[in-house]
Amino acid sequence: MVIKHILVLFFLIFQYSSAKVTYNVVTFGAKADGRLDTKTAFLKAWNLSCASTTPAIIYVPAGRYLIASAITFSGQACKSKAITFKIYGTLVAPSSYNAIGNDEVWIKFYRVNHVTISGGTLDAQGGSLWACKSSGKTCPKGATTLGIYHSQNIVISNLRSLNSQMFHIILYACNNAKLQGDDCVSIGPGNSNVWIEKVLCGPGHGISIGSLGWELQEAGVQNITVKTTTFVGTQNGVRIKAWARRSNGFVKNIVFKQVTMVNVQYPIIIDGNYCPNKRNCPNDLSGVKISNVVYEDVHGTSATQVAVKFDCNKGSPCNGIRLKDVNLVYAGKPAVSSCSYAAGTASGLLLPTSCL
Repeated sequence: MVIKHILVLFFLIFQYSSAKVTYNVVTFGAKADGRLDTKTAFLKAWNLSCASTTPAIIYVPAGRYLIASAITFSGQACKSKAITFKIYGTLVAPSSYNAIGNDEVWIKFYRVNHVTISGGTLDAQGGSLWACKSSGKTCPKGATTLGIYHSQNIVISNLRSLNSQMFHIILYACNNAKLQGDDCVSIGPGNSNVWIEKVLCGPGHGISIGSLGWELQEAGVQNITVKTTTFVGTQNGVRIKAWARRSNGFVKNIVFKQVTMVNVQYPIIIDGNYCPNKRNCPNDLSGVKISNVVYEDVHGTSATQVAVKFDCNKGSPCNGIRLKDVNLVYAGKPAVSSCSYAAGTASGLLLPTSCL
């Protein structure tokens, strides 16, 4: 009888500790009409989730929710051990690009832990800004749609990002992040233990590590896995890029595997002499050390003849590059590879022939 009571008590304690509380943004005044600013409602839901002693869910029903200015979800004061955004609707930026165009990030997470963003769409309405830039007028730089900074234990899954003003997603100084999405990703300095899977990218710049090496004292990037991704009509496929500047930064333990390229200009590229406009760029011996990078089961078509390009910096040659089962063709013919200051090994099916 005593044992039975103990088991019942244990079950009740377990059930209570594992319970989750849900906060619906509509409850706090959010309107799903795409016209009324819902920023305050989202922050109220976030603050209550942070204060919760049990895992919390922020629920966003179907509809369009205007977030009319840059918003930051800060986790510095959070008590909750887990917060999940369950998004069934669309978060939309203002149609006027000036509303967020001078901000670094539209939706920012800062120093958060155990946060999951699941489903939904982010629409930054960046088309008008890109039109402004194309016209040659003076325009804002533009905001990144979603930025995760100094955070850990992050999961992003089934999130759709549209019409970004700058980058779709930036991770900066994050640890233990897992991304399962449908658009392009940029990984900046200080990130480690990142898993990126099931990404369909295009058009755009591909999945990039960098740019790196702009600062002399810069945190490195390590333990990144990019798996089961497809690139369609992108400028780059899987890319690592570093400025030719003196820096103590590094890139190591990177894996790109099960990658499909469809008419990609530079399917595999390491650019250790990054210079996007080819004017007034530094030309120092870079301190960014790139090592232990694996490319496995990368296949498809290249839009240029050079499908594999390792343009490493003379001052910090790339080493530990490994190619395994790479099959890339150009216009129905074998493509070629190009290596500068790069060393490593190659095995399995190799088209183009390895230049390592």
